[in-house]
Amino acid sequence: MKTINQYLMMKMINQYLMKRCPENSFCKGWMKRMAMWQIIMSSVWLLLTACREQPEPDVLMPEVTVGEATEVTRHAARLQGQVTPHGGEVSYLAFCYGTSPQALVQQVEVDCSQGLQPSVTLTGLTAATTYYYCLQAGNGTSLVSSQLGQLTTMPNVQPTIQRLKLLNQGPLSITMQFEVTDDGGEPLTAVGFYLQAEGQSHEEQLLITPAAGTQYSLRITGLEMEQNYTLQPFAANAIGETRGERYPFATSEAVRLTEAGTLWQAIDASEVALFTSLSLAGPMNGSDLQWLRHLMGVDVNGAPTDGRLEALDMTDVILCAGGTHYDGQHYTYDHQIGTGMFAHVPYLTRVQLPATAVEIARDAFEGAHLLTAIEVPAAVEQVAPSRDCPNLRQLTVAPGNSHFTSVGDALYDASQRVLCWYPQGRAGQPEWSPLLEEIGPYACQQWPAATLSLPATLTKLGEGAFLQSALEEVVIPDKVSELPRSLFQSCSRLERVTLGEQVSVVGSYCFEGCPLRDLYIHSADFPPLCYAESFTDEQYRSCTLHVPSSVLMHYRNATYWGRFERIEAW
Repeated sequence: MKTINQYLMMKMINQYLMKRCPENSFCKGWMKRMAMWQIIMSSVWLLLTACREQPEPDVLMPEVTVGEATEVTRHAARLQGQVTPHGGEVSYLAFCYGTSPQALVQQVEVDCSQGLQPSVTLTGLTAATTYYYCLQAGNGTSLVSSQLGQLTTMPNVQPTIQRLKLLNQGPLSITMQFEVTDDGGEPLTAVGFYLQAEGQSHEEQLLITPAAGTQYSLRITGLEMEQNYTLQPFAANAIGETRGERYPFATSEAVRLTEAGTLWQAIDASEVALFTSLSLAGPMNGSDLQWLRHLMGVDVNGAPTDGRLEALDMTDVILCAGGTHYDGQHYTYDHQIGTGMFAHVPYLTRVQLPATAVEIARDAFEGAHLLTAIEVPAAVEQVAPSRDCPNLRQLTVAPGNSHFTSVGDALYDASQRVLCWYPQGRAGQPEWSPLLEEIGPYACQQWPAATLSLPATLTKLGEGAFLQSALEEVVIPDKVSELPRSLFQSCSRLERVTLGEQVSVVGSYCFEGCPLRDLYIHSADFPPLCYAESFTDEQYRSCTLHVPSSVLMHYRNATYWGRFERIEAW
């Protein structure tokens, strides 16, 4: 206020002097110049005084800068900035962008907790487009913007193809898969394969309907046997066409699977009757086995099909759990030749089992009437016999198997002390191992001969060892102490049996279904233990029990032995 008053006083003095000076005199000119100079100096003095007296602000505006965009693609980019708060707390951060420097109409707020170097990834951008951007920051009292930055997104390109994969290959077909990992930013206009046979210059284009997904597969049929081919995947958009890697292959009787459950694709229903021999490789589950049985002549319900497989090589197959049941009731397990897997196949004569199999379950080959030989793979640790294989004449063991061996075409454990499986179709008297001590469960079921000479080294018989045999008479060696459950069950011709000196137990159903006429017991001790189901009512009436005279009364007074109507001493 004081400065303003001084200015006004000087102005009044100047006006008075100007009136007293003569017109156009030197004095009046000098006075005008002095007045102008006073006005200028007063103005400067006013400005300096005003600035000195105005109070400074408590919080300064933040300073913001924005850097160059990084990770720029067709549809995305990363923005980064720098904030200097100058003492205040930054409460608002946002990146603004748009396709015009005058219209940054899109905004992405940034969490202030990111600190003084905020960043954001923009998505949904348009390919081959220039964008302008800046960083805004606010501290509650002011809002400032950085300088403008600029970026240009990448242009659209041709599609990208990767991961060409074989799904399965049959004698007359192949199924391939590939992935379009990038459509290039444009809708796909064509997808498929080029197929070319060796010796031909023409490429056949095989189209697949473009879909929303990225994986494409195609089963290519109508191939010729024993022919070389080349496949090449392709994908096209408005920009152009991309071809993937070339895949050469040859057709043969071999079927290759890379995914379990796809055998039906490798050989479809129209090709079922075309093959009498096949080689298989790759993972197979219950669904594959069901279709394989179809190829071998029997469907899931046991009805005949057009399949005519006679020879099958599964050496390179890996059996795995999963899929559906293969015969109406049984499912696959890892590395197991399961029950009924090859049951009742009408044409199969030869089979090579998977090298990785560790178990052959009971009755895996039941009713395979034409099967002549089985080789137990090297990895197998457990084997159970199959019944009703009348032409099975040879059981061998692959080199390297430490659990089993073969003697006289029969399967033994590695020690040769346990007979595991005797082939039903082997003619003549058996060639027993000289170390034989045990005949395992069901090992000699359906024995085809009327008589059987068991070795004196034998000490143990397994359950059902001679089930459904054609035996008419048999002598049990003296070292055998127990006749197990179902030992001779359903032996419809067995009339004469002699038990050795150490037999002490006769198991349930041991002779069920046998037309026994004479049963000889050599033991001079008390009668062997037996059960209500060890003999039938018909056997008590029709069979004569022959026992040592020294124990005749013991038998007549025993609970079950005494029910025989004819007990004679010998």
